[in-house]
Order: sequence, then structure tokens, then C-alpha cells
Amino acid sequence: MKARIRGRGPQGDDELTNRLLSYLKSFPGTVREIIQLRPTIFYVHTSAGEFIVKGYSSFNRLILLENFTELLKRHGFRDTYTYFRPGRQGPFYANGLYFGFIEYIPPHPKAFSFQTVEDRSEGLKVLGKFHNVTEKIAGAYRLSIPVAKQISKWEDRLARFSANTPFISGVLGGEVCDEILSWADWALKGMKRGAGLFSEGPQAILHGDVAHHNFLRSRNGRVNLIDFDLVSIGPPILDYLQYANRILPFIGWSFGTLSAYEEIKDFLKEEAFLHALVYPTDILREWNRILNSEKLPDSMKVGHVKEMTMYRLSDRRNFVKTIHARIKTT
Repeated sequence: MKARIRGRGPQGDDELTNRLLSYLKSFPGTVREIIQLRPTIFYVHTSAGEFIVKGYSSFNRLILLENFTELLKRHGFRDTYTYFRPGRQGPFYANGLYFGFIEYIPPHPKAFSFQTVEDRSEGLKVLGKFHNVTEKIAGAYRLSIPVAKQISKWEDRLARFSANTPFISGVLGGEVCDEILSWADWALKGMKRGAGLFSEGPQAILHGDVAHHNFLRSRNGRVNLIDFDLVSIGPPILDYLQYANRILPFIGWSFGTLSAYEEIKDFLKEEAFLHALVYPTDILREWNRILNSEKLPDSMKVGHVKEMTMYRLSDRRNFVKTIHARIKTT
């Protein structure tokens, strides 16, 4: 039976897919279907099972992630996938990339989402289990995984956004743009005064990208943490800060709702953490992303990011006022 191949697009994809198909000939099973999900990510269905094939920039990076996920499982964190090598071959190499083979986790009909209380809570529980394990193994990766530098990362993000303010002001209006800049500047100043909170204390391997799409609910209902491309070493508070930033738009920028989460509420007693919650990381990230070249983005992308920026802006302003008030009273 000839394999069904879907998702071919830009020039060069056909050759890459055909090379992958040739590589899989030694796999113990008949290839039934290959779907190109992204330029360097494939779904493969064979008579022996299903898996994801993903490209990495270096062999060392692939080996690091293969070993890391294996070590996670060995130390008791099973809410993720496993890498494997079909037929015990060397890695598939093509177009300057080394491709890893990842266990396919069949998804649940109800996808994970930050829109529900249950999913937000489950995501925090999985993240907590992940940190409990990675605190034990972080020392083994100090030479191979970078140290998280939250403040310098956000300083750079602000600098890039500031360089584009003439264009952004023309889209959002000067007052809104200045307001966003003032939030970022105020947040960074407070973070610097309490910089130890973001670097000291027990160290873990951080996930680094706790967006909703990196939590996968499997067919059996179990929530898994996936995609470790941005791992770093640092205190777990950094992942929880990012998680809080990610869920705030889904809880209407409610400080009271945020403080109801057990894993986060104690961090809200720290002034530096409160400052960090005000930093408009999502706004800066998305504007920087579409303005990351000399060529101006098309109007559709600009319109989308403008809509994201203005969405519930009044709720966000009230949240910032709440944070200011809490800091004055602590």
C-alpha cells in the first residue's frame, strides 16, 4: 500500500518528505500516512504506531532533548512524551537539520485551554510536578542548558519595542503607546530592586514556554507538558510568572481570581513579582515579532496585533491600578 502524503507546500518540501519516506523504509512497519504539519514537523502513521518527526538545528540539541525526556520519566515525571530511534538507526538528517522521533500522544476530544478553571488548575499541577523532578536533575545540566535571565530578556524586549514606537504610535495612538512603555519601565525598575527573586533560591529546569498549546490533554484525560525547546535553569517562580501572564487575559485581569491559585498566591506577597505582573510582555512580544525585519508587516498582521493590544485594555488598566495600590500598602 502506497503511503498517503499530505501537507506539501513550499518548494523543497516534496524532497524533504521523500527523503523522510526513504529513511522510514527500515522502520518495523508499513508507512501509511505522512502529514507535514509545519516546515520541519511531520506526523507519521505506520502499521506499528504513530509518531511526530521534528527537526533540530544541531545533533547535540537533539541528543540533549532525547536524554532530558528520558531522565524526566526515570525520575517519575510521566506527563510527557518519549523520543525514540526507529530501527535503532542514526538520526534522520536533511536540510541542515537533525530530526527527532517523538511518541505521538493521541489528543482528547476536549482540547486543553486556559479558558476554563479546571484546565488552568490542572496546568499548574503538572507544572509543579515538573519542577519537583527538575530540581533534582538541574545540576546535571548546568553546562548544557542556559541560565534564565528574566530581567535582561525583558530589557531587550522593551528596547526593541521602543525602537519601533514611531510606527506603533501611528497604529495605537501616542497615549496608548506611552502607557504601555510606562508599564514596562515601572515593572523593570521594581524587578531590579528585587532581582534576587528571579535568580536565587532552589534551581530547577524551567519549561520556558508555558503557553496553552504546550499542555496536551491525552485521550485518557491526562494533561501532559510538551515541547522543551526553550528550557533553561532558574528558580521555578519564573515559570509561574509566565503562567500568570498567560492566564490573566482569560480571567479578565482579575487579581482576586489570580490569588485563588495555590501555586501562585504566595508569590503575590513579593513586590518584585507584583511589578513583573505589570510588564506587558505579550504586547511587546507580538509587536516585536511582526516588526522583526526592515520590511513593514502587512495590514492584516498589524490589525491582528492591534486588536490583541486593545482587547480588554480597560480591564488591564484596572489591574495595573490594583497592583500599584497593593504595593503602596505592603
